[in-house]
Amino acid sequence: MKTRHTNSLAFSYTEPLPMIPLRFILKNNESTPLMVGILDSGSNEIAIPLKIAQEYNFELNKRPPSFTAGGKVQSFSSHVNINIGIPQKEIEFKNIEICVLDTNIPILVGIYPLFLDCKVSIDGLNKKILLLKN
Repeated sequence: MKTRHTNSLAFSYTEPLPMIPLRFILKNNESTPLMVGILDSGSNEIAIPLKIAQEYNFELNKRPPSFTAGGKVQSFSSHVNINIGIPQKEIEFKNIEICVLDTNIPILVGIYPLFLDCKVSIDGLNKKILLLKN
């Protein structure tokens, strides 16, 4: 299946929170299975649970603990390539620093890089998301 990179994506979601499909591109150019992340403008960056980083052997660098809604947790950073969308139509982000938290959280897609590199429109009434990459 050939990936087609694009500058615009539209999604519908059924969950109460805006969810977007994503996958991480690994060092061997393989990718993780398609996952979903919560679009979170209150988060500074992409955050994932440690369990996912360990499962796919992400290189981890220890950093100071993070303060989350659940309290203080150990955190790490990692640099990854991430594709937002479905494999036939995706927006690609290369060498993005993400936060890896030693807690059971959903994947959070925060301000960096998505909200800095894209115009993000969330239509909560109709449960639609539009991304336009600069």
